[in-house]
Amino acid sequence: MKRAVGFCHNPTNVTESAELVRQAEQQGFRSAWIPDQPFYCDPYVVLAAAAAETERIKLGVGVTNPFTAHPAISARIAASVAQLAPGRFRVGIAAGNKREFLRPLGADRAGPADEWCEAAVSVMKTLWEGKRVYRETPFRTQDVALTFEAPPGIEIFVAGLGPKMLSAAARCADGVIANLVSDIGFAATSHDIARAAGDSSAPKVIAWAMTLLSEGADAQAERDRLRPFVAHLLAPASSARFETLRIASAVARQLKTDYHQHGPDHAARHITDEMIEHFAIVGPPAYVGERIDHLLSLGASEVVLNPYTDAPQEISHVISMLGRHLLASQG
Repeated sequence: MKRAVGFCHNPTNVTESAELVRQAEQQGFRSAWIPDQPFYCDPYVVLAAAAAETERIKLGVGVTNPFTAHPAISARIAASVAQLAPGRFRVGIAAGNKREFLRPLGADRAGPADEWCEAAVSVMKTLWEGKRVYRETPFRTQDVALTFEAPPGIEIFVAGLGPKMLSAAARCADGVIANLVSDIGFAATSHDIARAAGDSSAPKVIAWAMTLLSEGADAQAERDRLRPFVAHLLAPASSARFETLRIASAVARQLKTDYHQHGPDHAARHITDEMIEHFAIVGPPAYVGERIDHLLSLGASEVVLNPYTDAPQEISHVISMLGRHLLASQG
């Protein structure tokens, strides 16, 4: 049986991005995810183009932010694109990225992010079911309904790092996008999800890893490239999550201060190789394969690999290398 592997990339050209998704399908990838992040090509346009070029691969927005897009509008767009890919469309929801996305748009909203995401999932699911939505908070949605039928089978996932967001995801979503891929990080994620699910069936857990194919001295250079991005991922984390990841409170405080005052490049000086391992897989294809198999054995339903580059040629190379060495092998 082939490994359950997907990939994600930031689109800088609609046509090229759709071609990358087509290539990924040919190589055996299970899913392709396009982020709704600042300020790349629109993910729904890319996925609509990709739907026309593919037949089997699942297509996902990973992720869209309820602070910048009203969930009724997101539900309308997602249902429209899903008509082009029946049974294989997914939507990921997450609230965050204040520094690069929310503040430049004046959308730095107040209130717990987990409540916003749970409300967004509720609105979207209700609309896809053909029902009307009435609510005042945190989204004003008064007598809203789609005037067309949403295709069945649209899946919705919530991405999260901390216990509150993971608990909300377990309560409301079809699955969880987990950003922690180290053993202790994934174990903490699984624990929070299982506790929130209680007696109910736990949702799918998709492990999401930044990925760099390299080895030897090059691997260390690639880790250095990742330090600012890992600082960006860690800065919003709760003290409980820092404790789970065995990061000293003094280091956590300084990392947060440097990030908020000076940005990720400055905060990167606090990021160790061990911190990078919580979010990334760095190494040759064989090592990436070992990590994929390990995460699947720990309970991940799928592993999504996110090449740390925006260059289509580099992304194509990663897809080709992984397809050749990993996905065609028996897992």
